[in-house]
Amino acid sequence: KNPPVQPPPLIRSEITERPFFKNQWDFDRLAWLKDEQIVALLQQIDHYDALVALKGANDQVKEKIFGNMPERSCAIIRDEMDYIRCGPHDVLEAQTRIVRQMNMMFERLE
Repeated sequence: KNPPVQPPPLIRSEITERPFFKNQWDFDRLAWLKDEQIVALLQQIDHYDALVALKGANDQVKEKIFGNMPERSCAIIRDEMDYIRCGPHDVLEAQTRIVRQMNMMFERLE
């Protein structure tokens, strides 16, 4: 399995110079955010949304998110992920809400 190609670092000027850029985010790109951006995002999103969204996330996103959470929170979410029942539609909705929150976070930088 080939490792994914890393995009160039996202910088503020790219967001403001190319407004369409911020609308191209998807949940998988969370893995490319800086740790401090992940921490800020985690403070703004709903626990249940994080739980459901991570249920359908790829390993890179899970690793990035869990790497920026307190150990106790990671353990709780990992445990809850084993028991939660949700369909693909629920996962997509939760991931979409998180991406919207991420977009709002970047809009505030402008």
